Amino acid sequence: MLTRIQSLYVVGLLLLLTAIILVIYTHQREREFDAYHRTLENALVQGAARALTLQVAERQRNVNLFAEEYGRTIARLVQHPDDEQTEAWLQRRLRQRFEDFLTFTVAGPGGQPLLPNFDMRIGEVCQRDLGHFFSQIKAGSRRLGNRIFIHPQPGMYHYDVMAPVAIAGGSTDIFFVSFRPDALAQTLRSFQLPGHQLLLTRRSDDPLIEIAAVGARDRLKRPPRLSDAELKQVRAAANIPGTDWRLIDLPDPTLRAANRRHLLREAWTLFGVVLLAAGIMLLLVWRWTRRCPD
Repeated sequence: MLTRIQSLYVVGLLLLLTAIILVIYTHQREREFDAYHRTLENALVQGAARALTLQVAERQRNVNLFAEEYGRTIARLVQHPDDEQTEAWLQRRLRQRFEDFLTFTVAGPGGQPLLPNFDMRIGEVCQRDLGHFFSQIKAGSRRLGNRIFIHPQPGMYHYDVMAPVAIAGGSTDIFFVSFRPDALAQTLRSFQLPGHQLLLTRRSDDPLIEIAAVGARDRLKRPPRLSDAELKQVRAAANIPGTDWRLIDLPDPTLRAANRRHLLREAWTLFGVVLLAAGIMLLLVWRWTRRCPD
């Protein structure tokens, strides 16, 4: 029969082994949680990146096809820029073809709009983009395309897609179509899961958010730039070809903390049950030794 001292040793050893097992088990479950979410983040980003890449490529292809299909009409409008009827006709065709269509113009080699009613300013960055596109045309590139990014026009954040259009006289200008980013935001929403936020950031200015699931950064209810702490949390990212965008998954920082609290509650509950059982066992042993003295 165990003495009181021996029973204390046994109970103490039991509690120590229980604590060690619970610590190891809790750490293992934390590692499994992190590994699962890392795999999930990579899957989300890769799946969404493929969808966005196809979406952007399809948009570029359709703008090129539109420019080819209605090239004569576009050229006629450039030659007669006050022809409101032709302009309205093209506007209708573009709205029928693209549900997120915003506006269009035709730009010359210097980046200047050739249509007088174009109401959106072509900034320095956009002019450089136009210049790069013209250099592709001059070089005879078979895969023309501009590097797409968000233009922060007040009240109408948008991105532009360019296509060459032949004008009478042998010159080539740029058919310049602007789109709202709603369809791209919808793609982000379709892939996004609770506890994870998919964001398109500017590759050339990485902390800058371009598009989120709610829309362009003018619709965000948070600062438009990622903090250093948020950038350190990013573990999955992918570039979107043909754009200046990088897709990232920003996990909710409270997700891991909440899981850790849940695991600790479980561990303490189990330890409490073992502690209670050990106390009851110790009490019974001491009562038995009192009845049966040596």
